[in-house]
Amino acid sequence: MDRFYISGLMYWFLLVVYLPLVLLVLVWVWRRVLPAGWGWKLGGTVVYLVLVFLLPLGDVLYTNWQMARLCPDAGLHVYRSVEVDGFYSEVGLVPREELGKGYQYVEFAAPGQRLGWVERGADGVVIEGSCPREDASCKPRSRYWLTSTTNEAILSSVLRDEYRVVDHDTGEVLGRSTSYAALPGQLDRWLLQMFDPVVWTCGEFSDRVLQERILMPRRGQ
Repeated sequence: MDRFYISGLMYWFLLVVYLPLVLLVLVWVWRRVLPAGWGWKLGGTVVYLVLVFLLPLGDVLYTNWQMARLCPDAGLHVYRSVEVDGFYSEVGLVPREELGKGYQYVEFAAPGQRLGWVERGADGVVIEGSCPREDASCKPRSRYWLTSTTNEAILSSVLRDEYRVVDHDTGEVLGRSTSYAALPGQLDRWLLQMFDPVVWTCGEFSDRVLQERILMPRRGQ
């Protein structure tokens, strides 16, 4: 755990507003609530300080623990590379540019369509096509898919973004590029609601690097 996930505004709020308030209430508790005797006062003070610490920062501690567990798993992970004629992509790309890298064809999720594709004809002419969303029989022919999930809430305060290359026939994951984002705690979010949101991330989220490392154009294309 190499950092504490709170914003600069939260630091100042705790130091300037919350800490003085905690001390004032502690004095009042000592004088008006706790029975006489150092044992009562010491025990009551410990319980009070634990509670006032957890109240604004309990969810932050939980986020810190989760990020310390998740971040070593983040980044680029290549399990196996394959030579392919083409692939299907759910992420944004420029299909004609992909053909220039040596692929014979590229299928992709086309806006407003069920499927789009580009391929190189026998004479080298690029052929483009698509099928309408209503055509349920139109499915990708590619075995290997480049997929993505973004802003997946795996915990209330942690989001995951991930690209994957998947063998659609077997379900095997050939590689992934994963990043995690920690959100501020509840009090921090309330303080920051008038400002730009703050998140802290770890890991790499790159479809381009993942594709280049795993989906190799077949030699001789």
